[in-house]
Amino acid sequence: KINSAYLTLNQDINVAYAVTVPEGFTAPYMVFTFNGVDYTVTDYTERADGLLVFTFEGMSPEYLGDNISATLYAQYNGTTYSVTHASYSVRQYCVNTLNRYPDNTELAALLSDLLVYGAQSQLYVDYKTDALVTDGLTLNPSTFTALTETKMGMTGASSERASWKNAGLLLENAMTMYFGFTAQSVEGLTVEVKINNGTVIYDADDFVEIDGTYRVYFRGIMAYEFDDTVTAIFKLNGEQIGKTVTYSVNSYVYSKQADADDALAGIVQALYNYGASARAYAN
Repeated sequence: KINSAYLTLNQDINVAYAVTVPEGFTAPYMVFTFNGVDYTVTDYTERADGLLVFTFEGMSPEYLGDNISATLYAQYNGTTYSVTHASYSVRQYCVNTLNRYPDNTELAALLSDLLVYGAQSQLYVDYKTDALVTDGLTLNPSTFTALTETKMGMTGASSERASWKNAGLLLENAMTMYFGFTAQSVEGLTVEVKINNGTVIYDADDFVEIDGTYRVYFRGIMAYEFDDTVTAIFKLNGEQIGKTVTYSVNSYVYSKQADADDALAGIVQALYNYGASARAYAN
């Protein structure tokens, strides 16, 4: 059976399903149906209580009001059995949780800011703007306070071999940061990106070429780390070269918070509030 569905706010907005698979049943998997597309997930984790957890990962914020249908499959003596969970949206999860824990102010702020972020994302990408995820709800979202400083900068000596050009976010998925650079050659070149205790190393196979420049896309940022510094360096055959660049999600917010495009300003302000409330809740 499918015991429960719940939200996890880590690098992405994920919906996790905790399920019971009795002894003797084998090869469990789940099929998630979302906006007319089926996604089959065979990987799971096992909790201390013996439940298996399957996760529908990477939901973009504009889809928080759309339903997910989840079906669990497993085999017993050569026969496949299945059970389907009622269709469920992140919006409905937030409503249920807000009603269940009315006195948890940090949780209320987090879920309110998440839903406002979803609504602003709908406006930004022009998706179902006649049915915003916040419509009909009484929420208590955070008030945005303009940022007065940025963590973007570069230090160290420049190199003719490789140099940084820009950094930013992909707002289709707010936890994806990119670093743009030029290079005489990418042979032997790597880019090392670090936030707190997490480090990712990219080589030439990971570089994306765009109009004569290159990009690496970094997806290791938790919702509560939006204000934390991300550092990127070049290494050539294992030795650092060129400048060190620093950036953060909030650096992007700083640069776009008063943009003439109201939809862009709205989504980055909502993104900032969501990250700040995620940090407060995590603390």
